[in-house]
Amino acid sequence: MGSWTRARGGAPVVAIAGDVETKLIDTGALEELNPYKFFEAASLYTGRLVNPDQARAIINTAILTAVMEKGPTVISIPGDVASADTADYTLEITISNPPVFRPSDEDLDQLVQMIDDARTVAIFGGDGCRDARDEVVQLAAKLKAPFSSETLTGPSAKLASLQRTALGRGFA
Repeated sequence: MGSWTRARGGAPVVAIAGDVETKLIDTGALEELNPYKFFEAASLYTGRLVNPDQARAIINTAILTAVMEKGPTVISIPGDVASADTADYTLEITISNPPVFRPSDEDLDQLVQMIDDARTVAIFGGDGCRDARDEVVQLAAKLKAPFSSETLTGPSAKLASLQRTALGRGFA
């Protein structure tokens, strides 16, 4: 349940799950579980580390997937692999910034012209506003425009609600 909640909340998580010894994998042993099936609904990536030499690749993939896709990943490690000796190494991961998507300059110029030409303006913010709550509130105040958005939550949404009420232009 915790991983599922995190998956929906966008929290990067790397969970480490114990597994049966490698000699028992795929034998139908009572204690054995298939981590791929078990964590499928809650994990963006599941890796089974059955050999210490796989550690770098599986750990890298789990961390990068959790951070870049903003959700939980799972590394399943059999007991004998977890206790095995392995060479020490430093793990360095480079995480690039996510790409920025924005309208073209021409589209922005056209939008500015449309706003300037309009008698009234209303803002219906979609998922593109998710990371720009404060900016949407500021824009609405500057334009004296009511707005509605399912993605605006938290303190900014409460402030926006008060502003809409004060302006007498809120949407239900």
